[in-house]
Formats: sequence, C-alpha cells, structure tokens
Amino acid sequence: MDFFSLWWIPFIVAGGMAMGAWSMWLEHKRKEKALDVMKQLVESGKEAPEPLLHALTKGQEEDWSMGGFGSGQSGWTGVAFFAILSVGFAVAAWFSDGRATNAFWLVAGIMAAMAVLTAVSHLSRKKP
Repeated sequence: MDFFSLWWIPFIVAGGMAMGAWSMWLEHKRKEKALDVMKQLVESGKEAPEPLLHALTKGQEEDWSMGGFGSGQSGWTGVAFFAILSVGFAVAAWFSDGRATNAFWLVAGIMAAMAVLTAVSHLSRKKP
C-alpha cells in the first residue's frame, strides 16, 4: 500500500473538520442571539426565563459522554460510539497486512480507551 492509494483520506479529514467548525459557528450564533435577547430583557427590567438561561449554559454541562444529544438519553451513547469504532478498527487491523496493521491496532486501542473513559465519566457524573 503506497501513499497514492490513500489519496482520499485528507478529504474525509477536511470534511470532518469543516463539519465541526460549522457546528461550532452555529452554536456561537445561537448563544449570541440568546445573549441579545437577555440584554433586551435586562434593559427593560424583566427577569430572564429559565429556558434562556439554560440555552446559555448548555455547553458547560455536556462532556464526552454525549449525554446531551437529545432528551432522555443516558450518556451510554458515547460509550457505544467509541466501542463500535474500536471494534471496527480491530476488524480492519485483523484483515490488513504490513505497516497498516500496527496503525489500525493503535487506533482500535485508543478508541477502546475512549470507551472506557467515557463510561467512567458517565458513571462518576452526579445525578440531579
């Protein structure tokens, strides 16, 4: 396997980075609008409603356990996500040959460690 057979990988990485940047931009704009509404409420002498305060602090409550992706999810979504990635890279390592095998095993190990760390994060989080 040479470099030119993997020419497509940078496009996937760049696409993922672009999606992440777009998501961060949208979150910034959402919080900016919430702050504008809060400023207007403060100037008019009214108190900010609870959903508005929650919209401004939502990002501080979320972590890698992915507990904030939808209502009612327990946070085990993140554990399953990293576990599935770990299994996928382990399968790729099992069927690959040459130098790629070590890289696949390394990534599979990292994903397994992330699954364990996400589970520990979820289990150690204080329940309301």
